[in-house]
Amino acid sequence: MKMTIGERIKAARKQAGMTQQELADRLGISYVGISNWESGKRKPKQETLERIAAVLDVPLGVLTNTHYMGEMELSEFVNRAWPRADHHLKEARQEGDPEEIERWERMCAELLKIKDEIVREHNRLPEQEEVLLEAFRRLNPKGQQKILDLVSDYAKIPEYLSPNGD
Repeated sequence: MKMTIGERIKAARKQAGMTQQELADRLGISYVGISNWESGKRKPKQETLERIAAVLDVPLGVLTNTHYMGEMELSEFVNRAWPRADHHLKEARQEGDPEEIERWERMCAELLKIKDEIVREHNRLPEQEEVLLEAFRRLNPKGQQKILDLVSDYAKIPEYLSPNGD
């Protein structure tokens, strides 16, 4: 199910650890306006969405759902969000509020999951290379050397070389 703009604003606001009133104060508007957006009763104008994204420190596309976050942008977002979430978790632990502690522990865990997935995806080999590597690992040292010799020979044949040399 696709999230509405209001639902995305609410999720980003909560991720930033802000109440509706705090977001409203930062935007210089009434909290009723935030409530109306989040409930779907009204939609913010484009320039207001840009201000909301800036205040919540998220890419505008997160709110409008018109932008795919690439690996680098997602990584930067997680790197910006992690210190805030960790800070809120430490505050919640000091205050001893179990609900807030659980909330921020979940947030930190989700951010770590995203970061781990980015690292995994970044380090993943293309499928053909994975298949080749798996087969290569099943061979004994003599078989591995034979494959290396064959690959070296094939890499000298222009017909088998990729146009860009990689």
